[in-house]
Amino acid sequence: MAGPAAAYGASLYVSGTSTADAGEACSAIGGSGANQIYQVTSTAKRAWDPTVAIVVKDGTTTLPASDYVFDYTSGVIQFVAYTPVGAITVTGNYLPLYALATASEFELDLKTDSVDVSVFGVGAHQKQPTLSDADGTLSVFDPGDTVLDGGTLTLESILSGGKMLLLQIGFGAGLNSFRAFVVLDGLKDSAKVADVIKDQVAWKLADQAAVIPWSFQP
Repeated sequence: MAGPAAAYGASLYVSGTSTADAGEACSAIGGSGANQIYQVTSTAKRAWDPTVAIVVKDGTTTLPASDYVFDYTSGVIQFVAYTPVGAITVTGNYLPLYALATASEFELDLKTDSVDVSVFGVGAHQKQPTLSDADGTLSVFDPGDTVLDGGTLTLESILSGGKMLLLQIGFGAGLNSFRAFVVLDGLKDSAKVADVIKDQVAWKLADQAAVIPWSFQP
C-alpha cells in the first residue's frame, strides 16, 4: 500500500496554443490482444486538442474511430476489438503545457451526481450515478498578467477570453497526474503589507461532453 505523498513534489501546468502534429509515435502501455492500450510516447505531447479530429494509424492504415477510444487529456488509445499489427501513430493537434512555476496550493474536488431510484418494497435507498463534475482552486505567487509561454499567454488572458485549457496536476514522482479540460471561473489578487502578492484561481470542468472529462494517467 502506498504511503502519504509529500505535497512539495506536486506540479501544476496549463496548456498553450493548439499545435498541428502528424504521425506522432505511440507505445503500448497495457492490455492484451484486441484490447491493447497505447499512449503517445513523448511526454511533451500527451495533451491533445479535442476541437480537432484525430487520425489513428496502424502502420499506413487509417483506423475507423469505432476501433478505439482516444483520451484527449492524456494521449491514451484504448483499442476496442482490434489488434494492432504495426506502428501506432496519431495525427491531430497537441497542446503544449506550461508550468505554473510559482504555484503553492491547489484544491481538487471530483464528484458524481447520484439520483434516488428507490422503489416500493425495498427497505433501503437505491442510488444511480449520473453526471460527473470537477472543480477546484489553485494559488500562485505571480500576478495574473505573468507571461507563461514566452509570448502572450497569461492567466488573465485565459480568463478574459473564456478559453478552454487543459489543467494538469502532478502529485509527485511515480504518481499519475490528474488532467482535465477546464475553464477559469475567477481570479482574485490578495496582498498584505508584510506579505507578497498572491493570486487565487478558481476553475471548473469545461463543457466537453464528447470527450473523457478527466483522467489520472502517467
